[in-house]
Amino acid sequence: MILLSGSKANANFDKIATYKQSNERILNGITKDFTPAQIIERIEAAQGIVIKPEEALTLLSNYYLLGEGGIYNARKLPFQKLAQIQTPFSSVGWAGVDHTAEFVELSMFGPGSELLNPFVKNTDLHNFMLDVTEVKA
Repeated sequence: MILLSGSKANANFDKIATYKQSNERILNGITKDFTPAQIIERIEAAQGIVIKPEEALTLLSNYYLLGEGGIYNARKLPFQKLAQIQTPFSSVGWAGVDHTAEFVELSMFGPGSELLNPFVKNTDLHNFMLDVTEVKA
């Protein structure tokens, strides 16, 4: 879920279109050997955002705890932490990243629409779309 708020929400949201790199690329390019200054520089070059040294240190601390596992974030990169840091700059607040099995309400019409239940888990929707498009995972 995306929450858009603030008096400068439209202008701040439009800045996202000027980003040169995604959060995924930024975070995957950071290692535990980075300094907070290097993280600040990396984010500024990629997205034009200048974060505070303590925010960079918060991101960096996560790199000492990297692991493997998880459906969407196998390396356990600090996506949510970065998103929270970006909120004042983008006016976008992400409601969370742990929603893989949440129920979503859907509507569909046309051939095959009877195959889709109106409430389905996100994980089941992914498999449904693969099946109906005949794409093999």
